[in-house]
Amino acid sequence: MPNVPPCPVCQGGGARCFFSQHQVPVQCGYLAPTRDAALHSPLGDITLHHCPGCGHVWNSSFDPDRMGFDPAYDFSQYHSPSYRAYVEGAIQRLIRRYDLGGKTALDIACGKGDFLRLLVAGGMARAIGFDPTFVDSSLTAADRERITVHRKFYDSSERSLHPALVTCRSALQYIPDPRTFLLGVREALADDPQTILCFEVPNGAEPFLERVVWYVMYEAGCFFSAASLARLFRDCGFQVLDVLPALGGSHLEIEARPAASPTPSPEESGARLSRLADEVEAFPAEYTRQVEKWSRRFGEFDQRRQSVALWGGGMRAVSLLVNVPAAAAAVQHVVDVNPARQGRYLPKTGQRVISPAELADLRPDVVIATNPHYAAEIREQVAALGLAPEFDVLG
Repeated sequence: MPNVPPCPVCQGGGARCFFSQHQVPVQCGYLAPTRDAALHSPLGDITLHHCPGCGHVWNSSFDPDRMGFDPAYDFSQYHSPSYRAYVEGAIQRLIRRYDLGGKTALDIACGKGDFLRLLVAGGMARAIGFDPTFVDSSLTAADRERITVHRKFYDSSERSLHPALVTCRSALQYIPDPRTFLLGVREALADDPQTILCFEVPNGAEPFLERVVWYVMYEAGCFFSAASLARLFRDCGFQVLDVLPALGGSHLEIEARPAASPTPSPEESGARLSRLADEVEAFPAEYTRQVEKWSRRFGEFDQRRQSVALWGGGMRAVSLLVNVPAAAAAVQHVVDVNPARQGRYLPKTGQRVISPAELADLRPDVVIATNPHYAAEIREQVAALGLAPEFDVLG
């Protein structure tokens, strides 16, 4: 048996490999400019381990050097009204709960700066961003009066900034050594014991607890549960104040502050760790069941000669198309409301991403919403286009 690596969260041994997959796209958020390039996208393997000590799941085959986070990478969800409403609500919660109005926020891995704009619009006096892929031209003159972005990684050297709030959204899961990274954040905040942290990550337990197999892709090196997220922050010198489900449970938000002797969070209870372990054990069988279910579903579409389009060109769409060959053969177009993704092609299977207006011209027989958390919004958008297709949701 090969050596099992120590857990990247708690450093414990005893982890078990429970699922593996080969030749999957290394990035769902990077779409190719041509179909040929998409068909030859970089591929990697998934080797999932589960740590019984803290509940963490991670891909031991994950290689961060294969991830190309350049300016062409765009996985933004800010074009969705539902997502924007969620983010704006989260900002208001933080400002009210911790009296942050008129203070300085710092956002790690700020991307295109969308969250920075919402922070200052929501009541923060200034917002500082860190991201080596940031495109400077995305800031307007008005933005620059209150927003500053550094095109580099945030680390322990940034002790002079003294932010009242530090945020990081949907980035921690890409870091293969999250413990070292968060210890660097703790060192940077050594002189700021009152600083509030709010990190958001995809709910890494959802594929197992809710049996959503489509969330398992190479791009997420770490699958954080509420338990492992809380353990990570505690071990790195932060007192966990709250762990909240977000976006219908598909994401987690953790609120914390620096502490000399942090105490365990209720999320770390043995009962919760035991339930997660049971669901991890059941995952491979559920994966097989879901693949067979959707293979039959697409076989039915083919028999009825129905044209099918997916709505939502993110991780779930890529996962469905990669794992279900019948879906890849049937689907030619994937709708996405993000203009930066339109006209490009999904990795490995090569479907073209189109705008909602283009879907109106194609008039498909079936539209499948790839994310159930946006299903109601998508159904309304389909109807607004004057279409009345059979509507389904990828569970």
